[in-house]
Amino acid sequence: MQIHQLQMSYSPEEGRIILRVNSAKDEEICLFLTRRLIHDFWAIFVPTMQQSELALNDIQRTLEIPEVKKNQIRNTTSTNY
Repeated sequence: MQIHQLQMSYSPEEGRIILRVNSAKDEEICLFLTRRLIHDFWAIFVPTMQQSELALNDIQRTLEIPEVKKNQIRNTTSTNY
């Protein structure tokens, strides 16, 4: 499904957020997000995002090789045989 439009609104009568997703092919999906659903989702979402952020930071630190080490690696690998 290729998303064409997102619309979010609050229904005070029903006490929920309505999320409408429209596709490029004129399909529509409506999600009714209640307080309970958001509360349960949030309890899972926040720790997951924190774990992902820690993992990404670890990967980024591993990939960041100081310039001096880069030069050392280049010098050792460019030996003529």
